[in-house]
Amino acid sequence: MQTGESESRRAQARSSSSGWPEARFRIRAANASPRTARVIFLNEADPEMALCRSRAPSAHMRVSGPAELHAFAEPGSGSGFGFGSTAAERLAQWAAPVDLVLIVGDEGDDPTAGVLAARAYRGRSVTISGLIRRRLGTASTDSRTSDTLRPLCTTMMLVNDTGYLDDLLDALGVGE
Repeated sequence: MQTGESESRRAQARSSSSGWPEARFRIRAANASPRTARVIFLNEADPEMALCRSRAPSAHMRVSGPAELHAFAEPGSGSGFGFGSTAAERLAQWAAPVDLVLIVGDEGDDPTAGVLAARAYRGRSVTISGLIRRRLGTASTDSRTSDTLRPLCTTMMLVNDTGYLDDLLDALGVGE
């Protein structure tokens, strides 16, 4: 008799939850504890940088441009990605604790700011994600940006359009 009862309960739950049995387990609201993120843009003129900064000010999202990070780089370091002990201390202070780092840019942008940020957050149990836009219809085969950042990122997203970042931040519950 117990078996019959449990089967009827399952059938009833399936019919009352939009036909999908897992629908009753879906979370309909953002995570209870908001995530904190640092969004680093590779180009100061990026249109999505202005959109991120125009979102409601939040203690959960910090937006940085390449000028902010290039201040830490030392010009005579060979590859352009090095920094000395004084700059390393300032960079460590800049790299406040966050849950997620998003490095955003277009294919062909200078990856130096992303490399500095990734190195600053490495070893801190922080997810580092790259979001690189590839423009459709362009003849450019320059993949220097994504190729440079790929080994430093936990996740690399190559997208074809703008607007993806805003949707991603909303889905993650950042900046609310």
